[in-house]
Amino acid sequence: MRTESAQSTAIDQLTPAQQSREWVLTNGLGGFAMGTAGGLGDRRYHSLLTVAQHPPVLRMNLVSRIDERLTIDPGGLNMSVHLTPINFVGSEPSDSLCTSFEKTPTSAAWIFTIDTPEGAVVVRKELQFADGIDAARLSYRIDSDLSCTLELRPLLAMRDFHTLNTPGTIFPGDLTTHASGSTLRIRRGELGLSIVSDGCERAMEPTVWHNITLGREQDRGLDFVEDLYCPCVLTLQHACTIELHSREPEHIVWATNRALKQERIDAMVDHATSGVVPDERVQRAIERLCAAADDFIVRRDHDGEHATSVLAGYPWFSDWGRDTMIALPGLMLVTGRFDEAIATLGTFAAAQHRGLIPNRFDDWMGEAHYNTVDASLWFVHACAEYVRVTGDQEGFDNHLRGACEGVVEFYQSGTDYAIAVDPSDGLVSAGNEHTQLTWMDAQRDGITFTPRHGKPIEINALWINALRSLAGLIGPTDPGRARGYHQAADLAERSLKSMMTGGSGGLVDCLTPTNNTRGVAWKRSTEIRPNQLFAVSLPMVGLDEHTQRTVLRACGPHLLTPVGVRTLAPIDPDYCEHYTGPMVQRDCAYHNGTVWPWLLGAMCEADLRVHSFDADSRARTIDRVCGLVEEMDRASIGSIAEIYDAEPGEDGHHAARGCPSQAWSIAEPLRVLVLAVRGG
Repeated sequence: MRTESAQSTAIDQLTPAQQSREWVLTNGLGGFAMGTAGGLGDRRYHSLLTVAQHPPVLRMNLVSRIDERLTIDPGGLNMSVHLTPINFVGSEPSDSLCTSFEKTPTSAAWIFTIDTPEGAVVVRKELQFADGIDAARLSYRIDSDLSCTLELRPLLAMRDFHTLNTPGTIFPGDLTTHASGSTLRIRRGELGLSIVSDGCERAMEPTVWHNITLGREQDRGLDFVEDLYCPCVLTLQHACTIELHSREPEHIVWATNRALKQERIDAMVDHATSGVVPDERVQRAIERLCAAADDFIVRRDHDGEHATSVLAGYPWFSDWGRDTMIALPGLMLVTGRFDEAIATLGTFAAAQHRGLIPNRFDDWMGEAHYNTVDASLWFVHACAEYVRVTGDQEGFDNHLRGACEGVVEFYQSGTDYAIAVDPSDGLVSAGNEHTQLTWMDAQRDGITFTPRHGKPIEINALWINALRSLAGLIGPTDPGRARGYHQAADLAERSLKSMMTGGSGGLVDCLTPTNNTRGVAWKRSTEIRPNQLFAVSLPMVGLDEHTQRTVLRACGPHLLTPVGVRTLAPIDPDYCEHYTGPMVQRDCAYHNGTVWPWLLGAMCEADLRVHSFDADSRARTIDRVCGLVEEMDRASIGSIAEIYDAEPGEDGHHAARGCPSQAWSIAEPLRVLVLAVRGG
């Protein structure tokens, strides 16, 4: 078995700037722990234990952080310091005493160094997050010849992870505590927590800590002050362990729990690299991407049954249909997790409504929302990829075929959100000026920031791909229907080819309906966006080589960056360089320049296909993905963020923005990296 160090990130001599880098640990149930390299909690989602009451949703932040106060008393020195600061209203922010940090797939570890006139004191802290169980384990050890005491005060949130205990909303009387031996049980309403301590003394200290500030929330223009509850103080002189359990304690063999997750990740790596011998750089990239990929595959509970799904991102996204179907090939098929792949496809197939799979399941009881035109088409693509990779035609026929045929049937006859095939040209049209049905879906206060109603290019590339893929899957048993699918694809493909001469000579991003005296006319967009890449990267869209090369030439120089692909060319007057400012300003920038790493998959696959997987295109893909993997040592330690600024900052890097850890930001680079290594 490989060691975790192969997939770890270590930062020695941690600088103040590096202290703000974020990490996340997950448990496969939707629960997670999250924080910063310096140990400071400055986001509402930062916690030592967040659990999903209805996996993978209805998530609750139970333990926000621990206040760590070290007292050093040799020869009357009587020095007292907080290892990690907690910021309050009116206080000046200060840096952590953390000098090094390491994150592995199952743990985060800190070293704090305190220099005194009598010598140095080193405090080592590790957080291990249990796999498949709502529990975490903290261990502390003091290394020093000096007399030291470390006081630990758990600060509990015991709230929905999206909300805050705004000042005046939590009181000691809101929580009940019961101590029994080494276990302290705490309840707040329906929420339960057990703190099991070993190697330290416990004294009850039921207090509320008021007016704690969260800097990242303030930067995002959200409420940022909250109160937290402290039930006790735990005191140690040398070493201790503290286990945090949702509700009642479970017996966990922590070394075994860690090893089992590592074995699962190792199996993913072995499958991704089977039959090839990557060089050291590529091997390291695949190992790191596989370790991150494991974080997003989760259990979904429904009607007493355990299904499988994909969380779109940590900390705040639930399982989204579009994200899941785009990410599934990279997360599960490349890595050999085939049983979970068909289970995930089955989860969404079972929730199909009028030809639509859910856009998302909400964060509370998992209710399905259907406002998307592309998720169902990505679903058909993911089903076809599942059969292509696994050869499981029987599984497709028994569990997925009906849902795939339902997509085509309802799109052809018309379904919700004005989604329907235009019989005059065979293209899919969807929505109106008030909807946001494609992946470019930013909308706030009635404003749709990237209106793409009508006939978007990638929707129709996906439509053609779905028709031809499905025709191939059903052809042996239903040749008549398969012929009909091919005929529909032929008509749509001819119409798609007429969408040439878009911005910079590529394909038109969208045909938008406009009314005139003769009926509906279709206005051709002029902006350069990356959506046209899917007309080249999807395997069943038959554009000629000249058109494919034209698309690459239109997109590459304007949109490609080291961290992904821009959503709008810098020459456009609506281009936004940075994803910053108030929420409305950020939403405006979201798809108007902001870089998305997941689009690197389409860019690289288009390049590979246009150049027939020659040595140069494979080398370009490997360099691009391995360069992106270097981001896993920066803002989002061990993962890749949802988005990045369109332009680099003063340090030469594109700043990470949005969700710190995103499924398709990992899945698509992993998929095309393996595709390039294998040569097709």
